Amino acid sequence: MSAASSLTANRVLRALCFAALAAGAFILPAMPSLGLDSAWQMALGRVFADDRAFGTEVVFTYGPLGWTMGNMYWGAQWGALVAWHAGLALILAALLTWQAFRLPPLHRVGFLLFFLTLGVRHEDILQQAAIALAGWELIRRSAGPWQRSSVALLALLALLSLVKFTNLVLAVALVALASAAPLARRDWRAAAKGPAWWAGLFLAGWLFCGQNPLHLPAYLWHSWEISSGYQDAMGWSCPSVQLYHGLATAALLVGLLGLRALADRDRGRGWALAAGAAAYLFLSWKHGFIRADGHQLVFYFAALAVVVSPLHLPGDALRWPWPRRLLLVATALLALRGAELATPGVAPATLATLKDRLQRQASLLLEPRTLRAQYDWTLDSLRAEVPLPLVRRVVGDRPIDVLGYEQDVLLLNRFNYAPRPVFQGYSAYTPRLARLNRDYFESERAPEFVLFKLQTVDDRLPSMDDPLVLDLLPQRYRYLFTERGFTLWQRKAAPAGPAASPAPVRSVTARLGEPVDLTDLGDRSVWVRIDYRLNLLGRVRRLLLKPPMMRLKVTDTTGAVSDHRLPAPIAATGFPLSPLVHDISEFLRAANGEPGRRVASFVLEPAPQDRDCFQPEVAVEISVTTTAPGTGWAALSLGSPELPLEFVRGTAPFGAQLSQVEGGLEYYAHAPSSLVYRAAAGATTLRGSFGLYDGAYAATNAGASDGAEFLVHWHAADGRSEMIFRRLLRPRDEPADRGPQDFAVPLPAGAGELEFAIGPGPAGNSASDWTYWRHLRLENSH
Repeated sequence: MSAASSLTANRVLRALCFAALAAGAFILPAMPSLGLDSAWQMALGRVFADDRAFGTEVVFTYGPLGWTMGNMYWGAQWGALVAWHAGLALILAALLTWQAFRLPPLHRVGFLLFFLTLGVRHEDILQQAAIALAGWELIRRSAGPWQRSSVALLALLALLSLVKFTNLVLAVALVALASAAPLARRDWRAAAKGPAWWAGLFLAGWLFCGQNPLHLPAYLWHSWEISSGYQDAMGWSCPSVQLYHGLATAALLVGLLGLRALADRDRGRGWALAAGAAAYLFLSWKHGFIRADGHQLVFYFAALAVVVSPLHLPGDALRWPWPRRLLLVATALLALRGAELATPGVAPATLATLKDRLQRQASLLLEPRTLRAQYDWTLDSLRAEVPLPLVRRVVGDRPIDVLGYEQDVLLLNRFNYAPRPVFQGYSAYTPRLARLNRDYFESERAPEFVLFKLQTVDDRLPSMDDPLVLDLLPQRYRYLFTERGFTLWQRKAAPAGPAASPAPVRSVTARLGEPVDLTDLGDRSVWVRIDYRLNLLGRVRRLLLKPPMMRLKVTDTTGAVSDHRLPAPIAATGFPLSPLVHDISEFLRAANGEPGRRVASFVLEPAPQDRDCFQPEVAVEISVTTTAPGTGWAALSLGSPELPLEFVRGTAPFGAQLSQVEGGLEYYAHAPSSLVYRAAAGATTLRGSFGLYDGAYAATNAGASDGAEFLVHWHAADGRSEMIFRRLLRPRDEPADRGPQDFAVPLPAGAGELEFAIGPGPAGNSASDWTYWRHLRLENSH
């Protein structure tokens, strides 16, 4: 073959590799869906579109361009997402093709096979691998004169640093290592050139994203806070066999990098490249084994990227080729086996993902309008699954935040989203992050409405998530009603003073496994702050893997025990403990100052496998909180706007909740209960229905209700009172008493209040008296 033919063939092969890599790396926006991940992905797109400031108004593990990696279509940014991923795919394909054709043929095949299959499967894996490849090349070049193409590599590092904070950390580490060689030879100008270019390009990107440079310190500080707290609060164990397999792979990688450093005849370059690879692998190790589920793929794919990478170029004059090759093969086999253990069927799933990706790309090229219509149809279908018409009627276009992790529901309903800084409650897991959210709700920026669903993750006590906001919510907001499981709260009038904070009553030092008694606090609401410490073994384990796990075992006054995970930063923040809150009805009762399930004692116990990682003594601060009666109760009017029933006060020791049912409002008010509403002037008739839920008297209910008594009292403005309605229902024994019971009663003349009371049945036991009032309304027959 002539030289010209050989050159042409080489160019064709490069072009084919480039096209294949670009196709594999190009990712269309994810189809809209419901779930925890889709919620933050949609929220990232929305906060960027709203020009919110990262670091101050938005605190997350992603940066200003994080919405591109979230990559969830939420009704906007379609064109921007497609353009971003097309452009990034071309850039990454160019980088990978260039790197591939610097390798010997056999090594090149391994490199291309990995990146054409596994390496492009997840975008965060691909981005970190691209940062590593670009950074290693900068380190390799640092021993020689400055090359203009280094600016392109630094631009890629700066661009990807704006996507995710861990990208930024890795990029900074690699740029710093690339400055080590010039620093060693005291070439200050050369040492500063790379960092200066990276910083300038990063700042330019920051400004291009509409971010204020004065917010950069807050962004860096808060991003470090949320990233470092992640391992304490979000870590999760994996089966021992998977952990040991990961450790074995890590040990081989340590040996491989050490041998590579010693084999390099340029010792400075050798150790710098080994350190750069170690930084990449360490971040991937932490990412993969902090939350050790499918995330383990991040580490194993990083290990494979190191095995096939140009770290092992023959031009580096490396010694001892056969020992290094044996280690490369052993590491690759162990990493592939580890990926299969973490995600069984990873290879077929990868091929299926690539097939689906290519089919959707073909649809984009051949039928772009049809493809876009599929996204919009899916979005409309999701909106039909989670409508909130009553919330819309009350809120309109006024600002609203959502407490919990279902921001997707808020966005699908096209509300005026006004998020707190740490916008998913489970992520406000350090004292500083929790304080950021509370400060937001105490400020003038606080939204008028809050949509709240009590949610948590990873077996925490629900009151542990965003605890400072949960403490503030009933002080600054008033509960209105519930729709589709979401409670709506409206901000009260301007407060007279600062919000109350938990008041310490005592501090105790307890030992692990020793009960902390709370019975002397009676019915007072208790808040606890707990400071438990790791010993040296625990700190080393936290650094190299993840923190050992602590459990909180709570015993209530009935002797029932509940067991929850207690991350250290959440314990240090503090959280409401008594009364116990496991669902929204218990939260509403606590917000209203009603008695609930009181805690008699609690114990801190490490997970059995982690017992030797903690110091034996625990510092506990016990505080009490005060909630004024009525602060958490409904303020929403019942009936029609022309003849409303205005809420006055209520009492329901065993829970009450206003919800939308069959186009009207239903008040679940467990007996015994009393709801008082002010009747509009001119009303002559009260109508509605009442009853017990089927489960209250079902044969399968061992403590089935024997019935309940429903009463309506009229309290006249001059102080006179009379009973205007009374009915005893016994649905367990009387079939006619089952289901909603309609009623209509005339109202006395004049101004007054209506009290809707429910009492227990004949036996006086209200344990299963799950009772309700429904569709209460006033009429004027004149």
